[in-house]
This record gives sequence, C-alpha cells and structure tokens, in this order.
Amino acid sequence: MAFTLRSLWLRKVSDITETGVSWLAEKCTKLMLLDLTGCPKIRSFSIKSLASSWKFAVYTCNDQFKGMSPRHRAEDWQFIEEYGDCWRAAIHIQCMYRARVARRIARQKREERLILWVATRLQSVYRGRQARKHAILLRFQFNKETEAATTIQRAFRRLLARRKTQQLRELRRQEEVLHAARTIQASWRKKRLREKLQAYEEKLRRSAIQIQRHWRGERDRARSSLLRAAKLAKDREEFEAARQLQGIYRVRAARRAANLKREELRNEEKQRERAAATLQTHIRRHRARKELKAMRAYVAAVNGAATRIQKAWRAKKRYQANQIIVMVRQKKLESDAAVKLQAAWKRRTARIDLSLMRLARDLHQQKLVDAVLKVQRNWRGRHGRLEAQATKQTTMEKISQLMKIQNDAVTLVQAHYRGRKGRDRYREALLNKKRRWKEIVRPENGETFYYNRVTGEVRLRRPQDVLDLLPKPLCENCDSPTASEAAMECKDCGEMFCGTCWANVHSGGRRKLHEFRALYDYYNRRVDYGDWQFPSRWPSEIEQDEVDGWGFRTHPRRSPDEVQGSWERYVDPDTKREWFYNRETEENTYVAPEGFAVESAEWIKYYDETQSAHYYYNTRTQESTFVRPVTYATPRLSPFAAAAPLTTAPDGWEKHVDPQSGYPYYYNRLSLESVFARPMGFMTAREDVGWAKYFDASSGSYYYYNAQTNESRAQRPDAFSTPRISSIDAAVSSEAEFYDPVTGKAYYFNAHTTECRQA
Repeated sequence: MAFTLRSLWLRKVSDITETGVSWLAEKCTKLMLLDLTGCPKIRSFSIKSLASSWKFAVYTCNDQFKGMSPRHRAEDWQFIEEYGDCWRAAIHIQCMYRARVARRIARQKREERLILWVATRLQSVYRGRQARKHAILLRFQFNKETEAATTIQRAFRRLLARRKTQQLRELRRQEEVLHAARTIQASWRKKRLREKLQAYEEKLRRSAIQIQRHWRGERDRARSSLLRAAKLAKDREEFEAARQLQGIYRVRAARRAANLKREELRNEEKQRERAAATLQTHIRRHRARKELKAMRAYVAAVNGAATRIQKAWRAKKRYQANQIIVMVRQKKLESDAAVKLQAAWKRRTARIDLSLMRLARDLHQQKLVDAVLKVQRNWRGRHGRLEAQATKQTTMEKISQLMKIQNDAVTLVQAHYRGRKGRDRYREALLNKKRRWKEIVRPENGETFYYNRVTGEVRLRRPQDVLDLLPKPLCENCDSPTASEAAMECKDCGEMFCGTCWANVHSGGRRKLHEFRALYDYYNRRVDYGDWQFPSRWPSEIEQDEVDGWGFRTHPRRSPDEVQGSWERYVDPDTKREWFYNRETEENTYVAPEGFAVESAEWIKYYDETQSAHYYYNTRTQESTFVRPVTYATPRLSPFAAAAPLTTAPDGWEKHVDPQSGYPYYYNRLSLESVFARPMGFMTAREDVGWAKYFDASSGSYYYYNAQTNESRAQRPDAFSTPRISSIDAAVSSEAEFYDPVTGKAYYFNAHTTECRQA
C-alpha cells in the first residue's frame, strides 16, 4: 500500500512530527498530495528538505494550504516513468534469457568437445600401451632365443675342441677322458634343462593364450625325446668305441681302424650341426608365421572396435545436430512472436499518449484562462493586505531563521552522537563475535584446532575471525618510531615490509628475484598460510579439483551408487550417465561389464536434455510421463530380509552395511529406496533425554524440542546435553557418526582422541 498511496490529508493533526514525514518520504515516493495544514510540529524547512523525495509533487505554502501539491501533469509523468520501468525490465529479461540460452549452447559445445577429446585420448593411450606391451614381449623373446642359441653353439664348439685335443694328446687315458666327458655333459645338460625350465615357467606366467602354452609343452616333450634317443645312441656308440680302442691298443693293426673311426666321428658332428641349423630354421619360421597371424588378428580386432566407436559417435553427433536445428527454429518463432507483441504494444501506447496530450493541451488552455481571471481578482484584493503585513512578515522571518539554526544545530549534534554510539556498539558486537573462537591443542599429538564456543563448530584451519584478531605485524625496515604496518613477507630476507619499503628494497637488483607472499588479500583481510614450504598457501577449491582430477570420481571422494563384487557403479547427477570402476584392477568403462547385473523394471528413468527435466518410460506399455509413477522404485539393492538395521528412523529410513563392499548405506522400507548418501534429517539413535536440538531452515536459527511434553523453545534448556558417543559404540570402534545440519554432511567423533573427521 505504501507504494500505491497517491493522496494523504493530515490537516490539523497536531501529533504528526517531522519523523513521520521523513518516513513517508522514504516509503511513499509516489505521493502527489500531502496536506499538512494546521500541523504545528512540522516546519516549512523540513518539508522543503524532503520535497526532493516526491518527484510528482511540488512544495506549496499559503494561508489556505501547506504541504505538497501535484505538479503539472503529474499523472502523465508517473505513467511515463512506470512505462519506462516496464520497458527496461522487459529488455533486461530478454537479455537474461538470451544470455542463458547462449551459455547453455556454449556449455553443450564444451561438453561435446571434451567428450571427443577424451575418446581420442583414451584410444591413443590404449593403442600406445598395447603396442608397448607387444614390443616388450617381442624384444624379450628375441633376446632369450638369441642368448640360448649362442650358449648352445658356444658350449657345443667348446666340447668338440676339448674332445679333439684330448683324443690327440692322450690316447692312453681314453677311459679317463670318456669319464670326464660324461661328467661335463651331465652338468651341461642339467644346466641347460634348468635354463629351459626357467624359460618355460616364465613363458607360462606371461602368456595368456592356452594354445601357445600347449604348443610349447608339445615342442619341449618332442625335443626331450629326441635328446634322450640321441643320448642312448651316443652311449652305445661310445661303448663300442671304447671296446674297439682297447682292441687297437692291444693290437697295433687297430690304428688304421681308429683313424677311420675318427673320420666317421668328424663327419657325424658335421651332420649334427647341419641338422640342428635346419631344425632351428623350421622352428623360427613356424613361430614367426604364428606371431604374424596373431598380429593380423589383433589389428583387425582393434580396427573393428575403432569403427564401432566412430559409428556410435557419428550417430550421436547427427542426433545432437537435429536437436540444435529444432531449438533454433523454436527460438526464431519465439523471437518473431515477441517482436509482433512489442509492435502491437507500442502502437497502443502511442495512441494513448496522443489522446492524453490532446486532452492535456485543452485542459492547459482552460486553466490558463481561469488563472488569469483569478490572478487579476486576487491581486486587487491582496495588494493592500500585503503592504500591511510586510513589517510583520519581516519580524517572523528573523525569528524563524533563528529557530531553524538552533534546530539544525541540535539535530546535527544528535546525529553525530548517535552515529558514534552506533559504531561503537557495532565494533563491540563484531569483536565479541570474533572472540567466540578458541584455539585448542591436542595433548596426544600437539595438533592445533579451533572451536567455536557458541555454534560448536570445529575447524582445522584458522578461521577468518581469528585472523582478524591477530596483531598486525609492523615493518622491520622503517626507521621511524611508529613503524607502518607490514604488507609483504620476503622468504630470502626473512623480514616483513610495508608497501613503500618493499618498493624501495626489492624494486631492482638481485632482491627483485626474492620469493615473497602477501599478508593481506585484495579486501585487506589477513591471509591464512599453512606449515609447508614457502609460501605454503592453502590451495583453492579449483586448484584442488585440478590436482585431484579423476580421483573425485571414486571412493572415498565419492560414494558409489551400487557395488557388485569388485565393480562399483557411479551415476553423474547432472547427465545421469553411468560409469563403472573396478577397485582391484583399476579398470573403468561406461558400458556395464560382463557379470555386472543391472536391475530392470517396467518403469525406467531418463533425462531429457531439450527440456532439462527427467521423465519415466514404461518398457511394457511404451508409456512416458514426467510425473513419477507410483510403482516406480529407484534401482538399488535392498537389504537382506534377515539383516537387522543398525539404526532405524521414524520416517522409514534404516542404516545397513553392504556385506560385499563394507560401505554403509540407507534403505527406506516405505518407499523401497536405498542410497549411499546420508538422508537429510536422519539422526543416529541416542539415549532418550527428552530435549533435542533442531535447525529451522526458514528462520536460519536453532531451537529445542521436547518429544515427551511437545514443548519447543529458542533458549537452551538446562536439562539438554550435547549428544555424546554411546558406550556400545565406544567399546566397539571408539567412533560414532553424527550429522551436521548447518553443512548437511556427516562426521565421525572419536571418544578416545576427541577428534572429529568428515565422513
């Protein structure tokens, strides 16, 4: 009503004061007529000082009227001002709407660009990782084969040289040479078998293909049988050679047979070398063909996966382009309709203004004629009275000026005094508010934390109120007795400087490169620094997000929506897109992995990006609606029927622990909904003490309620005590979970260490 008041008659109301008129000037700015005739407590200079508050009225003072009267064409001026406000509001609304639409389009484009970049990056990382793994395997296998071939050849040639040398030098000690040769051969075969066994076990561990493992086993068994047969044949030949050597030794004629035997042995060794080279060639050719075949199959699989991903991505891009075309057409229709409405409204207002101008012109002409007649009549009657009252008016004006000076002086003194007292009370209240924080040191570890004695809030970082109460450091470089307050701290100098000294000392030279930090921020508030390396500035929320990156997506930074074995399912609250993470293998995917069972129901919840709202779709009846159906239930795992809840709330919420993941979750037995986040208003069961503390969101204050007597009050009752950890919880884990209604988050309290930490 205060903004629509146009006329107010207060004639001969003796109780009205200048304070009331100032209130009217502050609240009723559109007042046109204010009649204060006969109000002795209101002076003319007071009305004149407040006349600027009423834009559509002018000050008038005569014998019949004193106060504010409507100015010329006041209603027309008021209509023009209201029309201008409406026009500016419409323009502002249009600007806000277009800016919002532009931001939405820009956000969609940024999301599309980010998705494309992430997909390309993931493909690049995956292909590079697979290629590096394959290259490492090929390099390792080639090195092993080369080393084995070199070792075999070196040992074989060494054995041949040793045999030939001993046979030529000591024919008489043939039996000893044969015994030594058998001993060396046995040791070499053991070593070779050990190396082959180690290589075989290493290949079994690294290989993931069953066929390769069987093939290697078959190859080793065939090789072992060949070696065994060769050894038996060699033993028989050696036995025969020994017997022949004995005969040759007894009979000199056996020398010719010995020479022939040596030539046969030399030929046999050459044949063995050729056979070994041929066998190695065939084995390597077979292995290379098999690796080439596996590589071709792998390349075909990778190309097929890339083709499928590109196909899905292009289909999504076409769908988004169609949606953008629909939005552009709708926006164009809305803009055309708005232009037509604005044109019609402007034509109507122009016609109204034209008719008002014509009417005002006629009224002005009539008023001019009446005013001329009235002025002529009154001038002749009042000319004599004015001359008689001239002397009296001069005296009254002098007295009025004196009273005005006195009132102005008194008002100014009172205003200054009240302003000073108000500022003192404000500074005192602000100081008391900042002194509510108390610094406490834990005797167990010497850690310092801060406790608010009024709200009970606990912080590990120093609050801003405590920083404001700290003594301001002085400049250590100023020579004057009253040094200026320091604003910068230098790491290399170990001193604090004011702005002037800092510019003089560190403006050039080597000191310009010194590390420093500011003691106050842009708003001249003290900055809190940690206990790390200089400057040890606490990181902002944006910097923490950039450092943590993808760590915010998984537990414990973010609770999973569903857990099955080692797989966890997360749902994006903005896009409602699902993301799966394996906490054992650290794998992640947007597609449900094999073995992960997703509950299905008739009603499924989707998100419509065009209308920015959720809707529900029935897979059986193919019905869709924006209203949540009665039969729809959030797809979450319900607790076992035999599982007893840890805590039960009157509104149906129960607290359980998932046996697979060990994470606590909350289940509503009325709505069949389960969530990992603590529901708003869920309180851990405590001892019934009668009084309980609650937070009123509408008024932003706490109040206390007694459930037994149904009594509520704002003051803290004497019987109320702060909730403490129960003896059962203290005996089991020494920690209990509480809920903070101010921040809406859960925290844990340790009864032994009196430490609080976030959930």
